[in-house]
Amino acid sequence: METQRASLSLLSERSSEANLYRLLEPSPPSLGHTDRGARKPVSFMVKETLCPRTSQQPPEQCDFNEDGVVKEYGLTVTVDHWDDVFA
Repeated sequence: METQRASLSLLSERSSEANLYRLLEPSPPSLGHTDRGARKPVSFMVKETLCPRTSQQPPEQCDFNEDGVVKEYGLTVTVDHWDDVFA
């Protein structure tokens, strides 16, 4: 989950859009039985909130914009670090 938060923070910093984004699907997908060291793609979705990007409000405390933009992002994790990423 920490990698998702870091990605979301970077998105908010670099975005030219007016509002912050918040994780729409914070739960990680199951990797099933996978060899340690294997690289697996992970995706997550974010949705625009009602909080202005310039606010100091944590996105987790912002309400979703009902008509807000939804975006999907992906990253690759190493299975050895799965617990670290989503702990």
